[in-house]
This record gives sequence, C-alpha cells and structure tokens, in this order.
Amino acid sequence: VGGAVRLYFIGGSNVAWQTWPDQLHMYLLELGFAVPHENYTQPNLHFASDVAPRCDDEAEFDSLRTPRVAHPAWGSWSFAFDSEDDCAAAPFRGQAPGDYPFRTIAGHAVSCLSGWGCKPFAPEAQDRVRPAAVAQDARHADVVLLSNWVNDFKQQFCSYRCFNGTELDPMAIADITVANLRRMIRAVHGVNPTALVLVLALYPDAKGPRVVPDTLADIAAINAKVARGVEEEPNTAFIDFVLPEGIDIFQTAHAGHPNCRGDRIMA
Repeated sequence: VGGAVRLYFIGGSNVAWQTWPDQLHMYLLELGFAVPHENYTQPNLHFASDVAPRCDDEAEFDSLRTPRVAHPAWGSWSFAFDSEDDCAAAPFRGQAPGDYPFRTIAGHAVSCLSGWGCKPFAPEAQDRVRPAAVAQDARHADVVLLSNWVNDFKQQFCSYRCFNGTELDPMAIADITVANLRRMIRAVHGVNPTALVLVLALYPDAKGPRVVPDTLADIAAINAKVARGVEEEPNTAFIDFVLPEGIDIFQTAHAGHPNCRGDRIMA
C-alpha cells in the first residue's frame, strides 16, 4: 500500500451522472495511495456533474478532483477512430432524408455520428474522442478506466439508428464493442505500454431502482464475450461486479444508472 496512482477515466453518462470515479479516488486515498492531479486536456468534467445523486458520505469525496472524459449517450464507436477516412455516405433508412456517413465495424454498418441515436443534426453529432489524443493525454497515467460502451447495448431504445436501422443481436454488438475498445487500448499502449487498462463490465438492466433478474444471464454472456476480447490485449483486465437483487440499487432520476450504493460496489 502506498505510492502514487494516476487515474484516467473515459465513459458516458455513467462517469458524469454517477459517483463511482470519485468514490474510487476516495478509497485509494484511504488505503494510503496518492492520486496526483494531472494537467489532462481531454477530460470535460473534473467532478461528478450536478445531476449525480447526493450520497450520504459525499463530504468525504465531493472535493476530490477526479478528471474524466464523459459523453452521455455516446456509443463506443465515438471513442474509437482518429479520422473519418473510412466513412461512406449511405441512405439513413427511415430516419432522415439524405445520405449520412457510416463505416463498417466487425462486418456491420455503424454510424460515424455521435450522440443518442446518432441523429445527424444533434449538436454533438460531429464531436469525437480521438484515441491518439487520449493516448497522448494519458501518457503518464498508471490506470486507464474504460466505461464507454454501455450505450452500445441500449440501441433498441432508439430503433437501432446507429446501426442504420438494422436490429443486431447482442453478440454481434459485442463484436463491434470489442473492436472499438481494442482501438482505444492499442492507442494508449502505443504511447504508454505500462499503463493498466481496466474495462468495466456492463451493469444489469433495471426496473425502477432494482435489478431485473431475468436479464442477468444475457448481461453475463455479453460481459463474458467482451472480457475475452479485451483481455487478449496486454496489460488489460476486465472488471466485473455484482449488483445485488431485491434492494434499491439504481437511481430514479436517471433510469438504469446505479445509485450511490451501486457506485460503491463499482468503485
């Protein structure tokens, strides 16, 4: 125990609307580690956002500066490419008139646009997180935590628009996820080969504040496939966790996002 641990977080709404990065920071300090403040350029939040839940022990971590790259509603494909050179215009089936950019990932058409539902005219549609920029930013990080793929498995709620309206089964989506995560992992290790990259598991589906037990087997299968894919990379580990059934473990303000109790387990 002791020494310095330089952390770098990349995720979607779960690093903006949840407190697990902050709680992890707190736990490391309690264990005697230093968590140095780095002058990163890519993170767009330094604390959980104002819409994150207020935890009973928040006074212990709410002043801790914990930078994170946080883009709610984005899929992993918006964190995986340094250019749009491989994007090609295609009709946006039933979604909007005209042609819009798609690329092939793991044999499937995936939008080159960012944001929920990959809407062409959304404010963030042209925004990206570039792996090369992250790699340079995290060149001195000891641990890079990736939780930027949760929304890959929420596409049914926006009619699979990011897949140009094609309903893909979870195992096919997992192939897309693994390809995208590997791009980020390899970029980081190309600059910082000693960094430990941790890929956090997909958490269970929720109904209100509780776990939906009937979906646990499906979530476990997705996690197992993603774990196998990313752990082929050096210095990379998949971090699984169990959210208990039968208790309030999810937020009510942001459906499907763990609450303070769930964040403590994740941390």
